[in-house]
Amino acid sequence: MELGDENIMVAVIIPTYSSLDTLKVLVQSLKNHSVYVIEDGQNEETARWLQTQDVRAIYHLKNMGVAPSWNDGIKQAIQDGFTHFAVFNDDIEVPENWWDVCKKEFDEGAHLVSLSAPCPQLIIRGWFFVLDKTCIDTLGLFDEQFVPFLGEDTDYEIRFMRSKLKYALVDLDVKHKSSATLNKIKEERPEYYELVRDENERRLFKKYPTMVRL
Repeated sequence: MELGDENIMVAVIIPTYSSLDTLKVLVQSLKNHSVYVIEDGQNEETARWLQTQDVRAIYHLKNMGVAPSWNDGIKQAIQDGFTHFAVFNDDIEVPENWWDVCKKEFDEGAHLVSLSAPCPQLIIRGWFFVLDKTCIDTLGLFDEQFVPFLGEDTDYEIRFMRSKLKYALVDLDVKHKSSATLNKIKEERPEYYELVRDENERRLFKKYPTMVRL
């Protein structure tokens, strides 16, 4: 079912929203893995393509946002017996050894693995991170009040750090297209982007009064 020890099975969770070109590249690179694609908004071209692929597709009738998409993929993967969940943006490219590197950290006791970066106080890179079922059992799923985007990863990071679970940061050559979908929204609908940002920032401050700005 998956590479690695028989008791460790990883599912790759990929939400997608009108990014078929980059999604194709990513899915093609994950042939040796079990992939769950959450089509977040019923893009007909993407839906037709997914029907031709060896992936588990989950279709949202309307755009629900990042946290619900992550949650729907993880919940289905848990039902299917997976123990670890790699959450990827649809606009990244990953090296072949990404799971070998991450699995080593889980074998050594980590419950969440993310990417090293110049900003060490951040442990969750929203475009690439892997967590195990212990993490989900301890913290729960992602908070769906932070929709459609921004804040869901910050919230989970705060909860994770308070839990005292172990994490690891790894050096992997993950190429990220700089949040292509989010940048498109910022360019085409700047007032909407600012409204979402401000509202989710308000929600974070309400939940965590000492929170820094997004």
